[in-house]
Amino acid sequence: MKKKLTTIIIMTIIMTLAAPAFASAEVRGSTQFLINQAKSTKYTGKTLSQVKAAIKSQGYNGWRMSYDYDWCAWYVANIANAAYVGNYSGMKQVAKSTYANIMAENFARFNGTTKKNPSKYTPKAGDIVVENNNGHIGIMISSKKAVYGNDGTASWRYTTVKIRKPHDVTYYVPRANWYQVHYSDGLASTTITNDMKINPPHKATFGKSVKTSAKKFKRQGYTYSYWYIYRQDYSKENNRYTNQYYSKNTKTGKYAWVPSGTKNYKKYKKKVGSKIKFGYNAGFAGAKIILTPVWTKSK
Repeated sequence: MKKKLTTIIIMTIIMTLAAPAFASAEVRGSTQFLINQAKSTKYTGKTLSQVKAAIKSQGYNGWRMSYDYDWCAWYVANIANAAYVGNYSGMKQVAKSTYANIMAENFARFNGTTKKNPSKYTPKAGDIVVENNNGHIGIMISSKKAVYGNDGTASWRYTTVKIRKPHDVTYYVPRANWYQVHYSDGLASTTITNDMKINPPHKATFGKSVKTSAKKFKRQGYTYSYWYIYRQDYSKENNRYTNQYYSKNTKTGKYAWVPSGTKNYKKYKKKVGSKIKFGYNAGFAGAKIILTPVWTKSK
């Protein structure tokens, strides 16, 4: 009976973690973050030079920022990296060509996905769409519309970023079905680089359990057996990122992502080496969660 009860409790935790607390958030590095960036008026309707200026204003130097001419693939890579999207970020390294088909193939390889025939596949927001016999590439922002750089009949200097319904589709490349698990000791004295050497980040597939790291950070006079779980959310109002901790409401018993110290909320603790599982959510795909130790003073 005790074993059965424990199983029920574990499954409840898993389902709670999978609850749609992500839905309304714009999580840094997620597909939804990319979509919101891609369809932003900072880019849509703008020419190549205007898009470059907008990307640079965010403090991002870009991938091949000096590139001109047929710039649809350039746009896909740059907007993705400017948005710090996890499942597109590898484009900065793997996108060695401005050809649409090569970029799409690199994207598929990076994400572990395969090309989909348009007659047999319904696209999703965050997918890559390749058109016109490998001649054009864009990012789906819904199941029916995509955003493209270098779109229109004018010369490349005057074409713009446009949102429209795809046509003459060659194939789609689905977005990733994973999120990233990162670790940090939460101490200012330790760099992220060193953290990653101790507990390397890894991809976790939605709907499947993944074991949290059992490797330990070190802090003199302290120890830990549990992780706190947090993510970074972007606020459009003040243009800032805030750490949102997975927490339990002490009055209602419901879980939510809230800033540390939020009234009536207690941070959820995940035991070191135990498993974690998230249900699929489009707004969270490709993003990262960060696990940080719950430090306690050694006895």
